[in-house]
Amino acid sequence: MTVADLTTMTLNIIPISKGELPSRRTYHASDRIRQYMLIYGGMDLNDKDDLWAFNMDENNWKQLKIRGPHPPRKFHSLTAIGDFLYIFGGCV
Repeated sequence: MTVADLTTMTLNIIPISKGELPSRRTYHASDRIRQYMLIYGGMDLNDKDDLWAFNMDENNWKQLKIRGPHPPRKFHSLTAIGDFLYIFGGCV
């Protein structure tokens, strides 16, 4: 994973310490809650309906289980408010 340091205007590669990785994808949405960067949906070879959390303190990914109906989504937006992710629009 690559991180842009806006203070030094450099790109740095962060080694992933352990765990499974999300598939490479496009058209996903992301936001941050506390030390977690969250990504939802998007598309690799197929439309995705998964939610992943990157722990910025431990440098690892974890797939989160979603309960209830959640169709695959791409081209959507996502906003974190408190401990909630609000998903808007996109293609189902």
